[in-house]
Amino acid sequence: MKELYSTEIKKKVKEKVQKQEEREGKQITVTEEVEKEVPVKLIVRDPSRKIREDAEFYFAKTVSSLVNQGINSRHAMRAKLFGGLVQEIEQIEFEYNRIIGIEEKDRSEKDKKELERIQKVYQTKLRELMSLEDNHQALFERTAEAIADNKLAVYWALNLTYIKEENKDPVQYFDGDSLDEKYASYDILEEKNDAFYTKIVERVIPVLALWRNGMAKTQEDFDKFIKKLEEKTVNEDEGITENEEIVTVEEEKVPETEETNEEKTA
Repeated sequence: MKELYSTEIKKKVKEKVQKQEEREGKQITVTEEVEKEVPVKLIVRDPSRKIREDAEFYFAKTVSSLVNQGINSRHAMRAKLFGGLVQEIEQIEFEYNRIIGIEEKDRSEKDKKELERIQKVYQTKLRELMSLEDNHQALFERTAEAIADNKLAVYWALNLTYIKEENKDPVQYFDGDSLDEKYASYDILEEKNDAFYTKIVERVIPVLALWRNGMAKTQEDFDKFIKKLEEKTVNEDEGITENEEIVTVEEEKVPETEETNEEKTA
């Protein structure tokens, strides 16, 4: 199993120990229960190709189910709030795809100039759309995709969290073979809310948020960000704010063509 991130967490365990005591002039063996801390390795698994594909399917299925229940999709919400702008963007995409569908050698000068123009316009319109969405963030947090994404965050945690005790193999922290069984395990642990569970959650949540948003990929990356979170010395330029969910917005881009690649290297 390939690890995405790992760290050591202390777990309190109760252990029976025997000791000799003198009572009424006699040596007797007394067994008593003592509490001690033992190290446990917390592992966030690097998901395999199959796990990633299963997650994509889970997300798509969840979005579809929510839409069927009457929850607006992100596209539907955009069209409802910013219909004219959305139509403009769709028209630009249509024209872009029309030109890209023409062999490069067969494109007219007019098509080449139009391609350059719409690529610039497309980015401008997208930024405008994203700015408008930011002003209506509360509404977009209730779209099918946003709700499904929150469920996906839990899905990743349930499937990628492992613990390894001394002299034992790593095991999944949330018990069960199916997702429903893992959710049941999660509910039980959530209800108990013991100190070890809290330590697990407090570490796994930021690690997965960093990973999902592309802000950390290596153990060194995670250690750097986690240290900053723990020390509460947050650098906003790096995309993290204290006591807030770590979120970055990646701008949508027109797929790069050979022409745009050549422009970058020019």
